[in-house]
Amino acid sequence: MAMDKIEINEALLIRASLKKKEDFCGFLEHFSSTLPTYAPGYWNIVEPINRTWDVDEILEKMPVSESSILWKRKSKPRGWGRVARQLTKANSETRHAYHALFVDVNSDQHAHELIEYAKQVARTYGVVYAFIDSPSDGYREAARRNKLAPFYRDMYVRTEGLNVCLYDILWGQIFGPEYVRLFGLEKLLAAPAYKVELVAEDSVYLQLTESLFDVHNDYRRVDKVRWQVKEHLDDNIFFDRYLPIGHDYRKPVFEFTE
Repeated sequence: MAMDKIEINEALLIRASLKKKEDFCGFLEHFSSTLPTYAPGYWNIVEPINRTWDVDEILEKMPVSESSILWKRKSKPRGWGRVARQLTKANSETRHAYHALFVDVNSDQHAHELIEYAKQVARTYGVVYAFIDSPSDGYREAARRNKLAPFYRDMYVRTEGLNVCLYDILWGQIFGPEYVRLFGLEKLLAAPAYKVELVAEDSVYLQLTESLFDVHNDYRRVDKVRWQVKEHLDDNIFFDRYLPIGHDYRKPVFEFTE
């Protein structure tokens, strides 16, 4: 049976560091104005997410030591997410700034707005990598079978994972400059997907099928295109369950801004 509402996961690893509180809050303003359909109603540092959304208040009350905030939207379409600054951890590994969104979508128009939001972030702040997808039953089963741990339940990507390999081709994604160099621009633009386009001077958007609802309503077709794209692109870049633990995949050398 065709679904008329689905849960969407969207994640953006951002090139800008957002370390300064003013830059961080500028990004929050950009989020709520660029994606008004999912504009937050509440925020907090931790659960419960119960402070009324006010970017000026966030600028004033967010502790300098905090690296992220949570946001929530209770009115329809509902959603929540996390926005984080670039962070260097105790082991000296650096994690990109990111925005993770978990939202309800009940139309292709809503999905289109989420795609356009990712493209606008790529043009305004730059993205290392971004994706939009929905954790369908078919994909969860395949993720378990293929040992794709980050996608068993909720899809997510962090810098630590990308430092090992690129996990998979998802329904929609933006490859930033490091990945464009890794794959090659001409090869990316020639991928056998529904849509492949240059969204910024050095970033490419790739979408598997016409509708995001396809991942639930016609999963086999989406997966067929996924594997066609991976076969076209892969040069020891994507995770392979048959390779030994510790296998050395090709991966970008990430650049970090201050």
